[in-house]
Amino acid sequence: MNIYELALNLFRPIVVKRSDKLNKLSNNLKRAHFTKFTAEEYFAFAILLSIIAYPVSLAVVLFFIIVSGLTLRNLLLGVSISLLVSAGTGFITLYYPKTLADARKKKIENSLSFATLYLTTMAESAILPKDMFKLMGGLKEYGAIADEARRISEDIEGVGLDFPSAVDRAIRRSPSVEWSEFLSGFKTTIVSGGELKSYLEEKTRGYTEEYKERLISFGKMLTMLLQMYLTIVGIGTVFFIVISSLMGVIGGVSTTMVKVMQYLVVLGGIPLMTVAMIIIIRMISPLSVK
Repeated sequence: MNIYELALNLFRPIVVKRSDKLNKLSNNLKRAHFTKFTAEEYFAFAILLSIIAYPVSLAVVLFFIIVSGLTLRNLLLGVSISLLVSAGTGFITLYYPKTLADARKKKIENSLSFATLYLTTMAESAILPKDMFKLMGGLKEYGAIADEARRISEDIEGVGLDFPSAVDRAIRRSPSVEWSEFLSGFKTTIVSGGELKSYLEEKTRGYTEEYKERLISFGKMLTMLLQMYLTIVGIGTVFFIVISSLMGVIGGVSTTMVKVMQYLVVLGGIPLMTVAMIIIIRMISPLSVK
């Protein structure tokens, strides 16, 4: 018995009462490729983590309260903080699959124009549709979209589904609307006996134009973020050091406190700002496919 099954056994009455509201969680789990457990098990796991987080956070908070001074006000504040940590843990756990699904969606759409171009090239060679996805699934350069193609191939060769059924299954679990629409059109073209090469060429042109527009927007956004970063980290840091130094001279603030604040800004604030900037750029970058 794994931890998800254990959690469900512990909190089954609570989960049963919310079973009619777990459809969205179930869809997010499928789109994030969390297929080793059900939505009910994951919901119960979130409850378990939330409960565990409360005494752990309370113990940490109480330690700092005892060190700083045990008062009724501090005790109530510590209990409140622990409750917030507990609720936040449960919320983050439940929201995590959607975060992963959204990340996969972006990666799929970033590589869509390249994937359709690759499929167009194979269509010119008269390769069977199922073999197209099998070949593309083996190319790590396409990242998340290669994983989607590999799953279609596995459904055909491993599960024994026919091509239209495997594509329908991929459409239902896909986090990207654009990829789902492409697969739907791909399947319709095959089933109706349409010209697959013409369909792929048309889609490739459309996705390529969209990708160019995203690159242009990303360039403008990157310029703006760079200017903000240089202003905050460069000018802002110098301004803070000057002001804090003046506070130490004429403001009655101790020299030790001024040094501590300056060290925190230089050794802590600047690295955190840099990491935050890197994360933001990675999130909005149209170049991320893996």
